[in-house]
Amino acid sequence: MTKIDVPTRILELLATEEDGYTWKELQLVLRDSCEIRAHHGTISGALSHLHKSLEVFSIKVKRDNCKPYVHAMYRSKYDEKHRIDYPARKNKWESMSDLLYFVMTEDKIPPDAWENALNSYRKMKNV
Repeated sequence: MTKIDVPTRILELLATEEDGYTWKELQLVLRDSCEIRAHHGTISGALSHLHKSLEVFSIKVKRDNCKPYVHAMYRSKYDEKHRIDYPARKNKWESMSDLLYFVMTEDKIPPDAWENALNSYRKMKNV
């Protein structure tokens, strides 16, 4: 049996649906296609990774109490006030490590990366 790369397969599925999928919908699509039986943690982790790498974004309107994730190619379909372009920061170190990653890899630095890093530094130093 061939091992399936879950993030890659999810990205392929999201490319086919401009309204995106929630993790629950992805679980059903993956199961029904007989490819993989993935639990919440696997799918959620893959979506989080894809969101951090800016390959997907989420939208604020929930379906079945879950936020859908949409492939980046459909970004222009959604107004900025309805998109969540960057995942929420879990701790004060993440925004600084994200900024360092973008600087070191010379990728496009997201507009809020500098501000998030500065705010994290201020919180650490109690400035």
